[in-house]
Amino acid sequence: MASAQTSGPCGDGLTYAITGTAPNLTLTISKTGTGTVAMTDYTTGTAPWYGQRANIKTLVINSGVTSISNNAFSNCIGLTTINIAVISIGDFAFNSCSNITGTLTIPNSVTTIGRYVFQGCSGLTTVTIPASVTSIGEKAFYICSDLTAINVDAGNPNYSSDSGVLFNKGKTTLILYPRQKTGTFYTIPNSVILIEPYAFEGCKSLTSITIPNSVTTIRNYAFWGCINLKSVTISSSVTTIGDWAFDYCNALTSVTNLRATPQVINANVFSNYTNATLSVSSSAAVAAYSAATARLERF
Repeated sequence: MASAQTSGPCGDGLTYAITGTAPNLTLTISKTGTGTVAMTDYTTGTAPWYGQRANIKTLVINSGVTSISNNAFSNCIGLTTINIAVISIGDFAFNSCSNITGTLTIPNSVTTIGRYVFQGCSGLTTVTIPASVTSIGEKAFYICSDLTAINVDAGNPNYSSDSGVLFNKGKTTLILYPRQKTGTFYTIPNSVILIEPYAFEGCKSLTSITIPNSVTTIRNYAFWGCINLKSVTISSSVTTIGDWAFDYCNALTSVTNLRATPQVINANVFSNYTNATLSVSSSAAVAAYSAATARLERF
């Protein structure tokens, strides 16, 4: 673990400075040279300011700094204010910065948001993504437990949003349904083909989901931990359901699967509940599903 210092290098042509009095410190990243201006990549606990992570309240990134490195401010639990007018944000950059609260507006300089960047930022309620962002890494907003909406600029070429839900541009892929989005019932738009991993993970308000005929693939953990989900309707078009897709949906009582023959799935897809009823489309389907008991053992 790095010890806390007040200033020093943090990359090629970059320095940092910690100013103020604990517990209200400001961390400033500045360009000082003519190098690549690349911030050093860190692993958790190795950034030189890590020892002051609970006392640093404000992050200032000065003009000329183009990127935030991997794990740069991970676990900086004191951070409440961030200035991130850069081009790219590295993996885990703000992981578990739980005191960044309210609305986060990504600056229109940013083109790349890495993997797990805001994972565990439990105080975020709304995220606004500009037209400039062309890449969002996996689970960038994972375990943002208070998140109610992600709003994407209509001019963005790769991403879109609908009522606070994050999609790709053509709305063929549902990327993320925010954990604290209001409403107990959701019908997935009939443009969606793919539901990404963890898309609905931990959404406690949802009690009912309808999956339309356009969807063919539900990825791993898609609905994991939707503890109040009581009913799911799966369209006949769905051919693939990933592992643990409906795991820990403890309140689940009704699954309607409209496919005539069961999907090729593992037994862990529907697990960790005990009282669900499986409804199928016809008497012929009953026979097909009955032969698949090893994969549907919870019904």
